[in-house]
Amino acid sequence: MHYLVGDVQGCCDAFDRLLAEIGFSPSRDGLVVLGDLVNRGPQSLAVLERMRALGASAQAVLGNHDLHLLAVAHGVRPEHRSYTLRQILDAPDRDAWLDWLRARPLALMSHGWLCVHAGVNPAWTAARTLALAAEVEALLRGPGLATFLPLMYGNEPALWHDGLQGADRWRHVINVLTRIRQKNPARFPDPPRNASPADRRVAEALAAAMQRALVADPFARSPV
Repeated sequence: MHYLVGDVQGCCDAFDRLLAEIGFSPSRDGLVVLGDLVNRGPQSLAVLERMRALGASAQAVLGNHDLHLLAVAHGVRPEHRSYTLRQILDAPDRDAWLDWLRARPLALMSHGWLCVHAGVNPAWTAARTLALAAEVEALLRGPGLATFLPLMYGNEPALWHDGLQGADRWRHVINVLTRIRQKNPARFPDPPRNASPADRRVAEALAAAMQRALVADPFARSPV
């Protein structure tokens, strides 16, 4: 049997109960954890240990909290008091765990399913998604990680086009695959030039509300 599990988020006891409930057997079954292995729950290190203990039977893709752990560990972002990453950060083998984490993919194919943490741009094919994910994965695994990590934060560019290059391109890929940061032009279109003042105010109010939500919690999922 093949299982997909999302957002374990440091809850190893609950993860173990789930595996027991489904009768998971590493010799017989397969498992993909769909990102956010760490943070919020009290056992982030134990979750990583459990994943490694499951060996080849268990795979994981990266989520926004996993990427954020890398940023905190490299001093790119402060450690918020609500985070539960300290067990990993204080571990004597922390560097080995961080290296294990950054070796995980942002997207993978498993039994015909395209697996990601948050979502996929509907304009991308599965092959395109995997290729774009691989661009970012190479940066996460490369020697310039500390330089790259600050570049992944931000909510722009909101729309994809094939001409995107460099940090804008990589940030958009990360936001789509791990945070769903993409404007939906069909749902929140820019007002036409001949829009009435009332219609323009409504459109501007919607855009402002969305922006406030992103600024208040830039690592929460967007409502669009």
